[in-house]
Amino acid sequence: MNIKKIIGQLVKKYGTSDPFKLAELLGIVVVFEPLGGIFGYYSRSYRTSNNF
Repeated sequence: MNIKKIIGQLVKKYGTSDPFKLAELLGIVVVFEPLGGIFGYYSRSYRTSNNF
């Protein structure tokens, strides 16, 4: 399955193309921090609780 198809399905399912709203609906935590010259990165956490 390609990324465009996946995104299209998510937009149709949740009724929004706002990436921050989609992240919220999918339980994805978006963290803002100064990165200097880096445009971005992602990280996976295992064996952690969702108690924020």
